[in-house]
Amino acid sequence: MAFKAPKFASTFVVSLALCLSAIASKELAAREQEPELSIVAIESQADARYKSGAYAEAGALYEEMANREDAPKWTRRSAAYNAACAYALAGGQSDKALDLLELAVALGFIDTYSLKQDTDLDSLRNTSRWVAIEETVAEASASEDRRWGTVSVRPAYEENLPVEDKLAGLSLLWSEAKYNFANFDLVPELDWDAEYRAMIPRVMASENTYEYYRLLQAFVAKLEDGHANVYFPNVSEFNDGRSNVPAFNYQWIEERLILDYVAGEELEAAGVIRGDEIIAVDGQPIQEFADTQHRPYVSGSNKAYIDSVVYSWRLLKGPEGPLELTIKKQSDDIVIVQSRRPDWDTWTALTKGREEQPPNFRWKMLPGNIAYVELNSFGSSEASQGFANNFEEISKADGIIFDVRKNGGGSSNYGYDVLSRLTQEAFAVSSWRTMNYRPAFRAWGYQTDSFESTGNTRAPDPDQYYAGPVAVLSGTSTFSAAEDFLVAFDVMDRGPIIGQASGGSTGQPLGFYLPGGGTARITTKRDTYPDGSDFVGDGVQPDTLAPLTVKAFIERRDPALEAAIRYFSELN
Repeated sequence: MAFKAPKFASTFVVSLALCLSAIASKELAAREQEPELSIVAIESQADARYKSGAYAEAGALYEEMANREDAPKWTRRSAAYNAACAYALAGGQSDKALDLLELAVALGFIDTYSLKQDTDLDSLRNTSRWVAIEETVAEASASEDRRWGTVSVRPAYEENLPVEDKLAGLSLLWSEAKYNFANFDLVPELDWDAEYRAMIPRVMASENTYEYYRLLQAFVAKLEDGHANVYFPNVSEFNDGRSNVPAFNYQWIEERLILDYVAGEELEAAGVIRGDEIIAVDGQPIQEFADTQHRPYVSGSNKAYIDSVVYSWRLLKGPEGPLELTIKKQSDDIVIVQSRRPDWDTWTALTKGREEQPPNFRWKMLPGNIAYVELNSFGSSEASQGFANNFEEISKADGIIFDVRKNGGGSSNYGYDVLSRLTQEAFAVSSWRTMNYRPAFRAWGYQTDSFESTGNTRAPDPDQYYAGPVAVLSGTSTFSAAEDFLVAFDVMDRGPIIGQASGGSTGQPLGFYLPGGGTARITTKRDTYPDGSDFVGDGVQPDTLAPLTVKAFIERRDPALEAAIRYFSELN
């Protein structure tokens, strides 16, 4: 249960195992349509006991779930694994822990990554039975890997992959989407097979592996989904000479590329400052540059989210060397600056002290006794644990502002853990559905339908509760599991969502290898509001629209935060 799986993992086995990991599996088990309501109650009690350190009690409750033969198989599998973790932590119950782990394996547990990395199981690793369990899981995982064809499409990186490998990778990407993609209904005009056929000669004619991967990115972008992506090979031979970035930062605000900070003699000599606007790169107007060089390769559900990716640091990434910038100053003067993408050491020296990546959790008390809590990622437990660890001080506030504008997702459970401290009752979370593809049914002429999970809830935290007013800040980069957080908060009716619509993409992606060391992922699950209302595509909509403006940016003001503070002041 200590294993924290992201929404995309770097191997096919781990990606397949996301739904089996200790956390993700607990989420799915809770979301499953249990045969009796008592399953939900038992799991809530077990989770609470586990979180409080009462491991023997948690193990007994998870074991009860695992032995419920009327429960779905994957619910039992998850419960058996969680029981093994709890008993292993309890001390003196290694045999029982191993019994439950063997039951999990018998029920289909094949997550080799969790088995190796989950620290909950450390006390079992030196037992005689552990080796047999590890071997059984490894064999089953390898068999599954061979079944889905990912072994044969893992040739090592070459500057120009053989054409048969290129075609194998394209075909794998096409087929994984065809049989697993959850959102074809959102792109009704897309003929996926026709796009595949049209891409075959282009892939065959590609002159090198870089060009090949750009074609795959353009292909998957046709799905218009933020969780359908192709990632470049993470090898130095591929990335060297392609990953340099200039020593300045910028933001896309009101359809303009506004400089955030500048570094380097050439910019300083030209008098360029924060708030000036980049209007062209190498003589090409900035939007034309973005639309030709980057936009065709970016997957996303709506323009605002795609813009947030296109106009990110990726926009000016490229080989080390000169970069001509046309800049419109705030005085309306136009200057042309011969800038450059420096080498790594120079870039590091020039940008020293600049915050590029905020911590996953931080908070401060604002004037008026309002707690401002940043939840910048659900990729690990840092945000939820940080909130829990600081709850005593934060709960003294007269109001809490949660900021998830920089949160690109991770595990929904971490967000739900935060929300569990804002209520004393079970709260609703997203419903979801996934393709219920059964080959025999298709052969018999039946229409393909979906498996649906509705009525999903989470239990309140048994020890910590904040009753005061709350607001949440969202933006175009609020994505994935952070959107699940917004949905649950919205339904809780604990306060307003302020800012901009979220990125409009969540759901469980399926990850797999591509030839040459790259990877891809395809969305397999469609999340909705508990009542079935969609937000994938358009994003979760704010109650109060408060976008950043160029004027506010230059003045170092935050309209969304200001709107949240006004909300609290108007309550008094």
